[in-house]
Amino acid sequence: MVCPALFYNLQTMKKASKLIGAAILGFDARTVVVGGKAYTIMAPTIERIAGAAYYLADVDGCSNIGELVGQMKSLKSAAKALAWFLCDEQETDVKMVAEAERLSKELAKGTIDEVVAALTVAYSLIGIENFTTLSALARNVGTLTAKQK
Repeated sequence: MVCPALFYNLQTMKKASKLIGAAILGFDARTVVVGGKAYTIMAPTIERIAGAAYYLADVDGCSNIGELVGQMKSLKSAAKALAWFLCDEQETDVKMVAEAERLSKELAKGTIDEVVAALTVAYSLIGIENFTTLSALARNVGTLTAKQK
């Protein structure tokens, strides 16, 4: 007889390995079009999220990301926030800020609707399901390594 807990752990590990494989292979990217130009948004890192949040902090009265992005009125702020999601992963902090500034000027040539739609896509790449699956995998690995033989 198969133990339900074992089945659940195998399913969780299968999901987690698929997530990790997708991240390594770049399958977790999305393409958006702003101002007639296509941009690829990779799954954001904490640094990218923090950089974008800096420019989105001026919007008040929002309880979730959807409301926040929906209330964006400033094309300049929205473009700067989106630029953080598009920066090259290999850049140093100083170069990343300069790259984000350059990209934001490019993105400001698009419409506010295009930029807001792209921001929505960028934030959709931050999924709680992915986090909880990887967290469960880490917990399982922790219990396996902590058990004595």
